[in-house]
Amino acid sequence: MRPLAAPIRQAPLEVIARELRPEQRLAAAVIAQAVEDLQLRVASTHKVQQLYASAFFFSPTGGLTFWAGIAGLDPDVVRGYVRRRVDYTCLYK
Repeated sequence: MRPLAAPIRQAPLEVIARELRPEQRLAAAVIAQAVEDLQLRVASTHKVQQLYASAFFFSPTGGLTFWAGIAGLDPDVVRGYVRRRVDYTCLYK
């Protein structure tokens, strides 16, 4: 019996990122940064970043549709992911 191949030690996002075109990597980084900004909890100085990130995802002119299109993602799927994963209580503290 042949042994199984050794598991890949790379993070899945690193593998995916190598297969993206440069503009897709940039768009994915913009979206990822907006998710990070939305989740900031440390100081009140981050409120502006949180508000901009919230507008990025949920306002019609926020930018998600543009960046998701470049990344090859469905903006509604990204919004759904954000709604399920982000703790919105951090926006109102």
